[in-house]
Amino acid sequence: MPILSENPRGIHPAYKEAVVDSLLNGLSARLAGRGEFYKVVYGTKPSAALMSEFIVPMPAEERAGDEEADPIRISAHGMDFQIRSSAVGTTLGVSLTGAVYVRILPTEDEVKLGGRLEATFPLTREARAEIRSKVKDALTRLITALPGGKTNPDWAVKS
Repeated sequence: MPILSENPRGIHPAYKEAVVDSLLNGLSARLAGRGEFYKVVYGTKPSAALMSEFIVPMPAEERAGDEEADPIRISAHGMDFQIRSSAVGTTLGVSLTGAVYVRILPTEDEVKLGGRLEATFPLTREARAEIRSKVKDALTRLITALPGGKTNPDWAVKS
C-alpha cells in the first residue's frame, strides 16, 4: 500500500510554521539545557552535554587555585529590537532566566568499584585482540616451560 504525502501547497502556512517552530524550539531547549532538559548534568562536563548558551566561568578572584576555571569571562549580553513609534507609553514586559553550574567532586563511594561513577576504560576491538594474543602466547610458553604443562601443580598459580 503506497504512502502518500499531502500536497504542501494545501497546508496552511501557519501550520507549517507551528511544526517547524515546535521542532526548533524543542531542539534548541535540548541543546541549551532549558526547561526540563539537563537540569542536572551528571558524569560529564556541561560543555560536553550542552551545545549552546553560555556558562560564565568563576571570576579570577574567587578561583583559589582551581585549574579548571577558565579566565575568559562574558560580562554582558545584549538584545536589539524595534518598537513601533505609535507604541509610545506602552508597557514592555521582560522576563529573564538563568542557571548556575556548581562543580561537585564525587565521593569515594561514588567512584569505587560498583559505585555510580566507577571508571570504565573500554578497549577497542584491536586492543582486545592483541591482549588475547599475548595472553595465549604467554600461556603457550608456560605450558612448555612447566613439566607436565597444565597438570603441573604450579599451573594454577603461574597461569
